[in-house]
Amino acid sequence: QVQVRERQVQVRERQVQVRERQVQERDKYKRERQVQERETSTRERDKYKRERQVQERETSTRERERERSTRERQVQERDKYKRETSTRERDKYKRERQVQERETSTRERDKYKRERQVQERETSTRERDKYKRERQVQERETSTRERDKYKRERQVQEGELKESILCVWLMQIYGQPLGKV
Repeated sequence: QVQVRERQVQVRERQVQVRERQVQERDKYKRERQVQERETSTRERDKYKRERQVQERETSTRERERERSTRERQVQERDKYKRETSTRERDKYKRERQVQERETSTRERDKYKRERQVQERETSTRERDKYKRERQVQERETSTRERDKYKRERQVQEGELKESILCVWLMQIYGQPLGKV
């Protein structure tokens, strides 16, 4: 397995070298092409040059990305290979990883639980205070309305009483209903 992996690494390194040679050949071809382009007509040369630059930028960007991802894969594979070389180290790594994951999940669960409790306490306190304020406002408004209503009814009753007393008094004085005075 170790030899197979080393061969894979060598194959990948050869691929990188081949790509680098391709880049060098492309650059060489580009220089030769530029010499030829100077000999063509100005408009065609400028048009071709612009198109060529766009293509080259796209190609070089793609190739750089490919090379970068290849290098990253190689590094990851080497790291993975190193971790897997010894059974004891791999098992130890696995156990440590599991312990870390359990500790992390326990800490996160506890943290979430505490935050949730704090939020619930704050929410219930806010809702209780809001309900209390609304209740006080309603009670004040209700008592004000009832007081005003009672006051109006009292004024009406007093007015009717005064009016009926006046009618009786006038009837006693004049001996006829109030409407005919």
